[in-house]
Amino acid sequence: MALVIDASTPVVAVANAQSPANTATFTPPDDVLLLMTWAGDSASATDPSTPSVSDTQALSWTTDVWDHRTTGTPTLDGQAAIFHATQGVSGGAMHATATSGAPPVNNSQVFTCYVITGHDPVAPMGVIGSNRQSSGSSLSDGYTGSITGGQGFMIVCDWNAGSTATWAAESGCTLLDAGTVGGLISYGVVQRTDPDGMLGATTTLGLTGLVTGGQYHWAIAEVISLEAAIAAAAQAGYPALGASPPMF
Repeated sequence: MALVIDASTPVVAVANAQSPANTATFTPPDDVLLLMTWAGDSASATDPSTPSVSDTQALSWTTDVWDHRTTGTPTLDGQAAIFHATQGVSGGAMHATATSGAPPVNNSQVFTCYVITGHDPVAPMGVIGSNRQSSGSSLSDGYTGSITGGQGFMIVCDWNAGSTATWAAESGCTLLDAGTVGGLISYGVVQRTDPDGMLGATTTLGLTGLVTGGQYHWAIAEVISLEAAIAAAAQAGYPALGASPPMF
């Protein structure tokens, strides 16, 4: 089963100087991966506290990657993060809540809780990474695929809130969403769509058409499909998921 963004995915949640903030109510099917891509504002020259995610079904959320002012060089204001949770049997209608760690006047945020089916329920997340860039007309980053058939997702935050009108995904990628929050931050979500990741190969994601002068943070995560996990197990000599044990 391939990875699919389910139609129950709620619309992007935009919160201008508001934390915590909620997604719209949504009802996921059974056996889903909830992948939250998150971008946040921060106070100038101040490192924010860690953001967090919760939901009305009390699922266990993992912070996969969070890039912020002091994560690396150059030192830049702004934040980008990816979180995930899994759910077996659907608990019905729910919403997810993101809480920014920035001071109240600087805690604007934007996030999407993607409802994904076809993921590996045991180990849905592969390689993660993050980086940042000062200015430039494009940005690109990549990871070495941990499996054949994984798929990369990227969230980009521009603390300078440059226009996203000319933003476009680099070749082989799709720009799922982009916009500006209250003139404080801009964001874009990129999905690698052509081709899916390959074991040991570099998978790249990126944007073109950026406005010069931006301060960009991004976070990347590789999502593992169930069919990819089964194929990898078979190649390694393990029985396929659900296969009967050998008879002696």
